[in-house]
Amino acid sequence: MCSACLAAAADGGRTWLDPDSNALVYFDRPTQWKQPLPVGVTLWSDLPGLTPPPERANGRVGDVHPHTNLALVPYGRHVACIWGRGETLVWSHFDGQVWSAPRLVVRRFGGPAAATTVDSKTIYVIFRGRVYRLAEDGKWLEDSPPEQGPARLVAAGSALLCIGRKTATDAKGQSTVVWVSRKAAGGSWSAPEVIAPERTAAGRVGRVEVIAPQFATGDFGPVAWGPHAGWVKMMLVPVKAGRGG
Repeated sequence: MCSACLAAAADGGRTWLDPDSNALVYFDRPTQWKQPLPVGVTLWSDLPGLTPPPERANGRVGDVHPHTNLALVPYGRHVACIWGRGETLVWSHFDGQVWSAPRLVVRRFGGPAAATTVDSKTIYVIFRGRVYRLAEDGKWLEDSPPEQGPARLVAAGSALLCIGRKTATDAKGQSTVVWVSRKAAGGSWSAPEVIAPERTAAGRVGRVEVIAPQFATGDFGPVAWGPHAGWVKMMLVPVKAGRGG
């Protein structure tokens, strides 16, 4: 079992920039991890004016819940935040003065892997390998490419790139393909295109991760990938299929 210690904000949480956390919990992890794991949480109290605590899936209300993987994206002239809140994924937007009340994206535990904004108000978020899109009526709809799994989102003007990886393990190590799926303005996702096959060692040190910025300018989206030890590769992925990178 993990042990934990708590660090709370003396100013009621204003030192944290996400919508509702006011403390950090540091979990001591097993011996293979050298550093404690900091997790943002919200501590609830009966003071007037504070946001009421969320109900959990079992109907009980708890006094503390973890935050997971905050994602900040532009939203109109301001900003929106997507994060794990208890056993749900929620979002809130900041209008320059206050954060809106958290609203539901999907009712599952976890946090966003990546998020970006297309044309200033259409937010896309990757959650548990699936892509969700904020519709004009304020509801979230699943809008996933044909390939699903660990991935990043890159907005390029009115177009969107989803760049991810798919890994298989055998007795000799790990075989990973890095792929891209494209979504033009008003269109649907293209079939995934393999942009790099990789062969790496078994275990955590050989696991390939992909990283890309939220936004790209021009006709290409930058992406980098590599295992936990050894090397890093980079590429400019064409926003339109059929162009050289």
